Amino acid sequence: MTAGFQRTPGHLVRRAHQLHNTIFAQETQGRDVTAPQFAALRALHEHPDIDQTTLSKIISFDRATIGGLVDRLESKALVRRMIDKHDRRSRTLRLTAQGRAVLALLRPELERVSERMLAPLSPGEQRQLLDLLERLIAHEDDALGLERPA
Repeated sequence: MTAGFQRTPGHLVRRAHQLHNTIFAQETQGRDVTAPQFAALRALHEHPDIDQTTLSKIISFDRATIGGLVDRLESKALVRRMIDKHDRRSRTLRLTAQGRAVLALLRPELERVSERMLAPLSPGEQRQLLDLLERLIAHEDDALGLERPA
């Protein structure tokens, strides 16, 4: 019975996520940045001057908790909230110089996280795994009527 449970998609995805978090913590030890915070930094590098709602969509993070994540990045002086040029009631987000430096420092470490996660697989299997995961996510996003990140 245990083997059956251990072969379910939910269990395997959860275990893979735990493995990723462990490897992430090892590779980024002492950097004081979590995986969601790194995702936000990278998204803001690629999409500067976006609002929190857009950031939450890009990194697939809950809108109810994105504010706390941005607060932590701002308290670390990695992100700055600014008044939107087009709508003074709105705030946009931008990496600070320190945020750009931390992102540059973390990029090679995050490449190692991906390499370690996928190391047991051949290059073809790696592409296949990523393709299958993207397909699963896209299918559920479509079924739930969720917008896909740009």
